[in-house]
Amino acid sequence: MVVRPDPAALQALSTPSRMLSGPASGFSVVRPAPDGTVRLLAPDDAGPFALLLGDGRWGAPALRVEVREPTTIDYRHLALAFWQGAGEGHLDLVVFGRGGTVSLAGAARGGPLPFALGAAVQSLELAPWAGPGARVRLDDAPCEPLDRLEGWEATDWDAGCNLALVEVELELHRLELEGAPRRLDAPALARLPGDDEEVGALAVAAAFERAPARAAGPMLALGDATLELAGRRLVLRGGDDQLATAELDAALDAPGWLLLERRAGVLRGEAVVGGARASLVAAAPLVGGGRAGFGSSGPRVRFTAVERRRRDDAPRGVDAWALAARTWRA
Repeated sequence: MVVRPDPAALQALSTPSRMLSGPASGFSVVRPAPDGTVRLLAPDDAGPFALLLGDGRWGAPALRVEVREPTTIDYRHLALAFWQGAGEGHLDLVVFGRGGTVSLAGAARGGPLPFALGAAVQSLELAPWAGPGARVRLDDAPCEPLDRLEGWEATDWDAGCNLALVEVELELHRLELEGAPRRLDAPALARLPGDDEEVGALAVAAAFERAPARAAGPMLALGDATLELAGRRLVLRGGDDQLATAELDAALDAPGWLLLERRAGVLRGEAVVGGARASLVAAAPLVGGGRAGFGSSGPRVRFTAVERRRRDDAPRGVDAWALAARTWRA
């Protein structure tokens, strides 16, 4: 699949480290012009900034950009970045404008080699999974010294993608991402009927089956809280905030069940997949009512049973663990 994100819709985050953090404030990094072009401005003494290409994960992605530098600032850093997760694998094609070089950082390391940003439109392409001869291209030509590096075999993971900017102003002429979607930017989520602010769900459980898919999987929701099994990682979120994670040592195609419950402002999630079990607990308010839901952040997930308990079903609370066991046996 090839996607061409609208450059004017890119979200800019201020990133003091590789851990993506809060939105840029006080100025606009992405600046659409009346003539249809888009300028990217990372001011002097600010940033670094990441321009997110959605929140999805891609299998064997390739990222291509065409840019020109109408004005020079200072550091003049541009990177095409693939990342596995916070603190995990990453691979960056880095242009250092002030030094006139290009290099690779992360899983494969190499360079620097001469490469200068300038007023003419230039192209860069990073495709780690494309195989020898097509991994790195500069101005539509293979960059053999970087392509021949060792370490490419360490990039066997599904990736998130972004552009990184430090003290640079660029005019963006092309932005293209190609790959197999693994985790969707927005999950497919079905809300169960009958819940509202007054009669919300206390717990929801579901049994599922899934085909092997490394970075996507089943999800439960209570209001704005979600529990997702992403590959082997169990993730508990409150709104956009990641509250807790755990790993399950289980086959990716093993069946299992999920359970998410809320009691007195405490969220609790559990997963059993094959013979592996993991549970998470976090203090967080329930946002957006108590509607229960189930869905998936990726393809090829089948739910075989879903059950919910509401306040009016169990005024004294619900035995969530028994609920999950009954759901799994179904």
